Amino acid sequence: MSAPRELHDKLCVRRLARLEDEGLRSLPDDFLGRWDLDGSGAVEPDELPQAARARLATD
Repeated sequence: MSAPRELHDKLCVRRLARLEDEGLRSLPDDFLGRWDLDGSGAVEPDELPQAARARLATD
């Protein structure tokens, strides 16, 4: 694995761990499937928990 790719992967793991520490479960391979609660094909702000909205700045 190349150094830049390895660094990117480590950063992704740390970011996901931080979200989980704040009470969020994450499925990085299926964000839309996890959070598109009404099946509209888009994740709307009211479909995310407050902690996720704050972290993603969608308010």
